[in-house]
Amino acid sequence: MRMMGAGVALAVLLLGDVAQADCASPYTTANMAADLGDMTRDLRDLNEQQFVAGGARLATGLPCLNTALPASAYASAYRYIGTYHLLSSRDDQARAWYRTALELDPSFEWDINDLPIDNPIRVVFEEERGKAVVEPVRVEAKVLLPPEGAYLLLDGRKMRRAEATIERPHLLQVVSSGNVTSAQIIEGNAIPDEYLNAGEEASAKPKALSSQVYTVQRVRPPLKTPLLIIGGVTTVAGIGLYAGSMVTHAKFTKATTTADVLRLQGVTNTLVI
Repeated sequence: MRMMGAGVALAVLLLGDVAQADCASPYTTANMAADLGDMTRDLRDLNEQQFVAGGARLATGLPCLNTALPASAYASAYRYIGTYHLLSSRDDQARAWYRTALELDPSFEWDINDLPIDNPIRVVFEEERGKAVVEPVRVEAKVLLPPEGAYLLLDGRKMRRAEATIERPHLLQVVSSGNVTSAQIIEGNAIPDEYLNAGEEASAKPKALSSQVYTVQRVRPPLKTPLLIIGGVTTVAGIGLYAGSMVTHAKFTKATTTADVLRLQGVTNTLVI
């Protein structure tokens, strides 16, 4: 697939045609699956014109998506949107979308059947890999405030804090009762004010250890003393019985009559037991 001229100064904003889409109709998962399938085929067939047409549909349809999808699905869409921008001579936008795609799926590698090893798209994509996985940046002095009964998704992941990674686009969706009620593309951590409130997130600091000194006293259980006494007596008695068995055993070995053997045998065994 040939590359169009890149590095030309552009007057378009980073988000271009996908920031605030006017959704005449929902962009369904079936629409998205069809566009991704067509673009995969066009990429393999080196059909640049068809690929760019599919990329335009995908880019403009994404904010109109009426279903929340897993992050991996967005990673695939972002890779193709990035490639669409790259083939349309929007190098900066392409790199930004590649960063978001790699943030969601950092281990992704282009299949040899999709892109030849020497394809320039691979080069640009790999150049962004090291920049993709970074810490999110908080919105200063703000806390997240989703609409009542709803929650926010950022690239398919539930938002819990007013933060996002910067220098890349994100899909922000509002979900209520399992349905996406609105969506838009934001740049970096530019979360709309309608979803923010003044305040600071509570920090999860560990509680300080108390310096109070406690005196630990040993408490003897009520039955412990009697049981110790009984145990001691039993042990002494056992030792005495075993000693007695040794005496009778000595007499047993010296017995000369059958009657004495039988009598001493019984006494010795009883004492041992």
